[in-house]
Amino acid sequence: MNVHEVVSRCRDLGVILAPGPGGTLRAAPPGRLPEGLREELRKCKSEVLALLKQPQPSFREQYRQAAESVREDCFRIDPVWLMTITPRSGSG
Repeated sequence: MNVHEVVSRCRDLGVILAPGPGGTLRAAPPGRLPEGLREELRKCKSEVLALLKQPQPSFREQYRQAAESVREDCFRIDPVWLMTITPRSGSG
């Protein structure tokens, strides 16, 4: 497992990871960590700590990035194809 998979798996289990004092890694609640995942955290502890210390984009920035991605996808749709699959209302 790479560091992103380990952190993602912890999030899926509802475990919050945070850097602790003296270069330690805190996991809360610790009882939710299966032994295999706990071992993976030990193996990549320094990478997890480095990842947690990176500045995270704000929710506004994350939303902007997602909106731009969707907008770009919408421009890739062929308008002629879109008009041919849309049922016409009011035709009689």
